[in-house]
Amino acid sequence: MSDDNVHANSDGSNGRCEPEKFGLLLAAVAQISDAHAELPDRRRELVKSLVELTSAAVGIWAWGVSDDAATSVAPIVSVDIGFTPVEKTAMVQMGLDPSMHEEFRLHGVKLMESEGRSQCTLLRTDLYGDQQWKETRMYSNLAAGGLNEWVNSVRYSQSRTWANLMLIRRGDTTAFEPADRQLVDMAMENIHWLGATLDNTSSADSAIALTSRQRIVLMMQLDGLSRKQIATRLEIGTDTVGDHIKKIYEHFKVNSAGELAALFLRKR
Repeated sequence: MSDDNVHANSDGSNGRCEPEKFGLLLAAVAQISDAHAELPDRRRELVKSLVELTSAAVGIWAWGVSDDAATSVAPIVSVDIGFTPVEKTAMVQMGLDPSMHEEFRLHGVKLMESEGRSQCTLLRTDLYGDQQWKETRMYSNLAAGGLNEWVNSVRYSQSRTWANLMLIRRGDTTAFEPADRQLVDMAMENIHWLGATLDNTSSADSAIALTSRQRIVLMMQLDGLSRKQIATRLEIGTDTVGDHIKKIYEHFKVNSAGELAALFLRKR
């Protein structure tokens, strides 16, 4: 699909957000603000609300850093709702697939550059027709976990620090609508909890020297997964996981998972 088509389809004016859903989102934000003081809790509850409002099955919010070419964008911290272990494995494998840059990320980068924006929100249908979609590596990766249709929004808070929200539906289901795109776009643009905070960026920038695989291992370790669980999710050996963790510790000059967590999780 041409860049012109992507630009036209991603215009928030195509498909207005339903007033009822917009009102429900505002109500959810107010309720979450009153009930949850910690950022991780707020983000989790808000992703859960957006999953429900868009009739998605699962949702994931993450922040991290990209390299200068935006080809390596492994997250540092994530919050996910509704995923099974098989679905999480599919998402990890998709994130590590080098074809994702050409098939997915590059479209958003070009769109942000052309519009002079720091945010981009796209539906699957903005990039691919039904038949073309099923010929992509992205579809193959998602389908391995029983996932399919998606809406994705990415926002850069500084030159390389980003926050990303992706909502996905399972199996052979209907595509997200332009109104869903606008709702997600408004949430990402206006709710500050969905961006990477200033407290995040110093730690995130220090991770840029890690490989994509090492950043994935870092994220999983911060999420509390054991070496065996990480190995299963990445389909690699536990010794290889141990090698990655050793290099991560050396890079950040820490000696334990607790010390590592203190660098990233204080105000995530």
